Amino acid sequence: MLCSSMAHLRIGILGQHGDAALHREAWVAAVEANLVSSVQSGTDRYGYARDLETMLSANPVSAVSLFTPTPSRRAMAMDCLSRGISVLTELPMAGDVDSSLSLLATARKSRAHLLSANKFRFSPALQLAKGILGGGGLGDLVSFEVDLSQPRLAGRDSLMPMTAHGLVFEAGWAALDLVQSLFGSPESIHAVRGGRSAVLTLPEPVLLTLSYRGGLQGRIYLQSFSADKRNGTVLSVAGTEGSLEVGWNGSYFCAGQGNPVRFGDGVDSRDAIRQMVMSFCSVLGGDAEPWDDVEDSETVVHWIRAAQKSLEAGRPSELSTPGQAPLAA
Repeated sequence: MLCSSMAHLRIGILGQHGDAALHREAWVAAVEANLVSSVQSGTDRYGYARDLETMLSANPVSAVSLFTPTPSRRAMAMDCLSRGISVLTELPMAGDVDSSLSLLATARKSRAHLLSANKFRFSPALQLAKGILGGGGLGDLVSFEVDLSQPRLAGRDSLMPMTAHGLVFEAGWAALDLVQSLFGSPESIHAVRGGRSAVLTLPEPVLLTLSYRGGLQGRIYLQSFSADKRNGTVLSVAGTEGSLEVGWNGSYFCAGQGNPVRFGDGVDSRDAIRQMVMSFCSVLGGDAEPWDDVEDSETVVHWIRAAQKSLEAGRPSELSTPGQAPLAA
C-alpha cells in the first residue's frame, strides 16, 4: 500500500509509547524504505532531545510520528515545527492544558502541520456510523455515549498521574475530539467522579455529561482501563427513529423498535491507524486538507479545562462555543 504522495519524503518515528508499533507498521506499508526510526534512550526521564537531534541530523525527515511520554511531546513537537517538519502526535499533545495551548499557538505560526493521532476518527466502523448519523438514519438525535477505555493505566507518564484531573486530560482528549467530529460543540460540560466501572481503579472513573442546544445529551465514560474491552461498546447513539452501537467486535443499527442489524465490523486499531497514516500522506503531499486544525484542537483543550473546572466546582461549566454542528457523512 505505497503512498505515492510520500514516495520522495522521509518519515521519522520518535519514541515507543502507546501505538508506536502500529504506526511503524503502517508507515512501512505506506512509504516502504523511507522510514527512519529513533531508539528511545533520552537524556533524562522524560527527555528525548538527544534522540531527536541525532535523528534529524543524521537522517533529515519531512515529518515525524511522535510517541514519547506525554510531558516530553511539547518540546519535541515545537523543535520539529521550528524546522518546518510536520508532526503527527499521540494524544494528549503535551503534559497539561497550558503546555498544549502553548504548542498550538506555535503550530498556528508554523508552515508545517501539527495533527493529532486520534485513531478513532479513522476507524472504518466509526466512519460508517458517522455516515448513518449524517444521513439522518436515526432521526433527531436524543442521546449518545462514548467509552474509549483501554486495558492500560491512564496517566502513567503524565505530569498529573493518578488523579481525576489527570484522567480528564489524558483520556478525555481523544474522546472529546471524537465527539467534536461527530456531534459538534455542546453548550455545557459537567464532570463528576464515578462511572459504570465495576472494577476498583485508580484514579476513580470520571463521567462527563455534555448538553447541547436542542436537547441532545451525551455521556463520556473515562476510566484508567476497561476490564472487558473486547465486548465493550465504544459509541452508542439513540434517535427518534432508531439507534446504533459501535463496539470492539461489531457495529449494529436498529430502525425504530426493530431487531439490530449488523452494518460493520468493530473498532480495529490497526486498520484505523493505517487509514490515518494514508490520510497524513495525502495532507503532506498537498492532496488533502488536514482532518483537524489548530482551532479544532484548541477547542478540545478548552473543553478539557472546562471539565476540570467542573470537577472542582461540582457544577456544569458553560462553554463559549455552544451549538450542535450539522452532521456530515
